[in-house]
Amino acid sequence: MTNKVLKWFRISGIAICVGVALVQFVYAVLWAINNGNNIQDFYDTSIYIASAKTFASDGWRLIGYSIYVRLFMILEFIFGKNYVLLIYISQLIISMFSYAYGCKTLVKIMFEKNINLKWMLIPAVYILTIPVVWQMQFAILPDAICVASIVWMFSLLGECLWNSKGFMCKKIIVVGALLLLTGFMHRHYFYAGIALVAVILVIFILRMCKKKNRNKKAVRTMLALIICILFTSVISNVGNSMIPKAGEYVEYSLSVDLWKRFLYPNLYENYPYYADGITSVLPENVAKECDEHYEYYMNDMGPMIADMFPEKAESVYWELTKSGFVLNKGAIIKRTVKESIAYAFMPLAMEKYMYSNGISLYGYNLTRMYEKCPKLTSDYMHIGMNGFLGISVIGVLMYILETIVNKEQRRKNILCLLYCAMSVICVTAPLMFFSFAKFDYRIGIYSTVVWGMMSAVYIIKNVLKQ
Repeated sequence: MTNKVLKWFRISGIAICVGVALVQFVYAVLWAINNGNNIQDFYDTSIYIASAKTFASDGWRLIGYSIYVRLFMILEFIFGKNYVLLIYISQLIISMFSYAYGCKTLVKIMFEKNINLKWMLIPAVYILTIPVVWQMQFAILPDAICVASIVWMFSLLGECLWNSKGFMCKKIIVVGALLLLTGFMHRHYFYAGIALVAVILVIFILRMCKKKNRNKKAVRTMLALIICILFTSVISNVGNSMIPKAGEYVEYSLSVDLWKRFLYPNLYENYPYYADGITSVLPENVAKECDEHYEYYMNDMGPMIADMFPEKAESVYWELTKSGFVLNKGAIIKRTVKESIAYAFMPLAMEKYMYSNGISLYGYNLTRMYEKCPKLTSDYMHIGMNGFLGISVIGVLMYILETIVNKEQRRKNILCLLYCAMSVICVTAPLMFFSFAKFDYRIGIYSTVVWGMMSAVYIIKNVLKQ
């Protein structure tokens, strides 16, 4: 009876998934046709384009992605403004192969099947055309390439964890190269990659505590991961410090990166409690304006404080950060927990914020997406994100049924789920922690991709069973 239910559910699930994926693909192609030569109006985009021309950094937007953009700008004399289409196509190709490799790795880990990468391009295209993922491929932002790099790291590290053949030197070298790439493109993705590699290192150390796992392969892997973390950290920090500075530059530091999360949106509310040295220089009306327009925290407040306190700006950042947390720790912790849950369960979170904006940047991101074709974009977003939720639910149900019924598969399922969950935590936590206390689906792109890969993997498995 159980096998009949599973068989019926597999066939129904596959039919629904194929239908949803095809409709989503058609909408994605139509949206791309309308937006292929458009530059979405994100604030960071104009800075990356300007940086690509000057090879100078403002201290926040790193030079790596600007160099990437500059490579395509060289072709502007041939293609005109359509050179941006080449950037988008390159990001699509990089992401598609990264997601395909991720699906291939999960199939190999869970079901011990070595499937050709070309077949994994089918689920990869579905994941790629999920609206929030697709949007980032058509943006002059480093998110698409950074997420693809992290997915590739996730896959390679997973292979190292489940490998029984020996020390995988080449794969760890590639992990190091990908980590270094993010280190020159986006600080927060770099932190995410470091966190992911560090957790894998801890797992190997814990394995070493068991006598049966004390072997040369484990020792070499540990040493390689340590070198990977140290080498990439040093090189990226030294490299970024040597880049020419442009604009109203604020020297990057953790205090500058943290303060907006602990202050927003209470800078004005906490104003009476700040030290006299701060309130005497920071106008009350400026504090009020900052809370009303969150963009001030990133774009104006940093340079303003650096200008007001040229000798002790760093201590002022820490003072504001500490005061913000002490005065609002209950609300901050509550908001952080709610955000964490939302990013962990992206299919449900997108439904919530799509139909009820709440405390999020959903509206800001979406308005950039529907600049040229609002009706098509609205339909695409509703169809794609509702379909994503449906496919995720089917994937979860398949996972639960398989785990209950198939005892041999149970341990692999649980371990693989834990690995995926761990990677989502490692990647999302730094991105979230150093952002505003608002849900931003750009931060949840990696979680979306992992949900898509896990669901796709179960569909692939059951297709193979037929």
